[in-house]
Amino acid sequence: MSFIKKHRLIFSLILVIAILWCGAYIWSFSVIPNRYEGEPLPETAEGQVRFVDDGSCTPYLAKYGADGEMLEVPFKVITVSDSHLTDESGELWFETLSELIESEKPDLVALLGDLILSGNESIQKKLAVFFEQREQYWCFVPGNHDGQEYTGTEDRYELRRWWYGTMTGSPYCISFDEGGDDVYGFGNCAINIRTPSGISQTLFFMDNSVNTDDGFSFDESQLSWYERRIDEIRMENGGKTVASTVLMHRPLEQYQTALDYVEKGEAELVYGDCIEEIEYGGGSMMFRRAKDAGSTHTFVCGHEHKNDTRIVLDGINLIYTQGLHFETYGRSTAIRWKLLYMLNRRCNWFTEGGTGFVYTAAGETVIAPVYLPLSSYT
Repeated sequence: MSFIKKHRLIFSLILVIAILWCGAYIWSFSVIPNRYEGEPLPETAEGQVRFVDDGSCTPYLAKYGADGEMLEVPFKVITVSDSHLTDESGELWFETLSELIESEKPDLVALLGDLILSGNESIQKKLAVFFEQREQYWCFVPGNHDGQEYTGTEDRYELRRWWYGTMTGSPYCISFDEGGDDVYGFGNCAINIRTPSGISQTLFFMDNSVNTDDGFSFDESQLSWYERRIDEIRMENGGKTVASTVLMHRPLEQYQTALDYVEKGEAELVYGDCIEEIEYGGGSMMFRRAKDAGSTHTFVCGHEHKNDTRIVLDGINLIYTQGLHFETYGRSTAIRWKLLYMLNRRCNWFTEGGTGFVYTAAGETVIAPVYLPLSSYT
């Protein structure tokens, strides 16, 4: 007994560690995130990416060999969202995005909204330089917070017009506003991925970050534009419907429907958790119109930082992208979780990263989260 009293500090420390380990182990069976544990994304490093917009067809991305010939190889897109950059923040975000690009070597990086809160153009320029230095193609959709610190007198719609204009036109940024004033929002555009066999995928970038006057997350002008472009791209592809992915900032109302259906066994939860309330902001006919058109197999969004699910509803993927939420309110940023992870590796709350999409020449899609390594959190 005297020995224990003499070394009570050591024994107390051992007891605390034991309690933490046991608690973490028990806890891990009930609340640990439903992380993706499937196959990693296939390699896609072969070839050099080019963006072609010559006015003869829908702008497209393709990969070319050293001889200048287009290659029949897979194409990789990495999505991240909700960086919430300001003039005073972002260093960790840039560092970890650089790490993600270096490890995954994506052909395109897609940023899904709530990127820059700043009311001046300094961060926009920094973002453009970041990608230019890496010769990395990138694109984006607006989020509901983008440019919110702007101090002009314009209304919200005009504020977003200003913000969108500051983001486009830089080297390697392929975003553009295809619909103009005839289509609600900013940055609605279609970009194809091509191989020698034809168009393997269409990427639809659509702005649903602010509700329409009727309270919908997508305006009828956007839905009509989307359907028309599917038909036009089908004609470009020799009459064959092209598989497509819709990239946006906010979720559809069907994200909530799908989550409810998982419990009933009527939808499949592939991975992930919905910890944060799903805020779709208003209904629309987007999901139904997409089903009828028979092209889109995947919707992917951000907005809810703590959600990272992939749910399949009626054969269509509804995905919350992984993000790099270190300087916002992400669930994985607190270093305190690292202690639990060190005690019990099942307690892995580190879900930050990006979501990868590999499109094959045959029109197939491989989807998998790409988690940052634990070293990124130190």
